Amino acid sequence: MLTHNRVLFPCAKQLLETVDVAPEKPEGFSEGTRKLLEQPNTQLFQDYLASLSHFADWGIPQQEILTRFMELDEWRWTDGEPELAQR
Repeated sequence: MLTHNRVLFPCAKQLLETVDVAPEKPEGFSEGTRKLLEQPNTQLFQDYLASLSHFADWGIPQQEILTRFMELDEWRWTDGEPELAQR
């Protein structure tokens, strides 16, 4: 959501507070984020995902999101490039 709003956050401890003040987000997004973190379950996740999916055109089909995440994050070690935080 921060990327969508072109907002940087100062540190991980202030992530949720920064999301709270982002101008464009789905209705109830901040509350839904906190609830999902506090009580993770399949139904809350599906509701959260639906809210995000309908909010904007993210430029990637939903079926490809996990694949892209794995290629960019989980499989980073295969090309020998360290993660940005490790550089």
